[in-house]
Amino acid sequence: MFVDQNLEIVIIPQFDFAHPFIEGIAAVEIEGYWGFISKSGKSYHLHQQEELSVQDILKQLNVSKATFYRYLDWAKNNMDQKPKKRKAR
Repeated sequence: MFVDQNLEIVIIPQFDFAHPFIEGIAAVEIEGYWGFISKSGKSYHLHQQEELSVQDILKQLNVSKATFYRYLDWAKNNMDQKPKKRKAR
């Protein structure tokens, strides 16, 4: 679940896994398919397209190429494993 500083839900819980936002982008998984989501809630899911197009991702997420590549650079070094599911408290 993604919440703002006031603990208000800003992106409806819908993902099986989600990594933290870095550079305004987070990697998310739904039903085994990975994609990206922006802080505004715009998303790009890899299973929606047959071919991965960076330009399409940038346009859909409304982020710059530099921002996207900084995120990918961070992800390459930090996302060796899926985040663990947390039990509800």
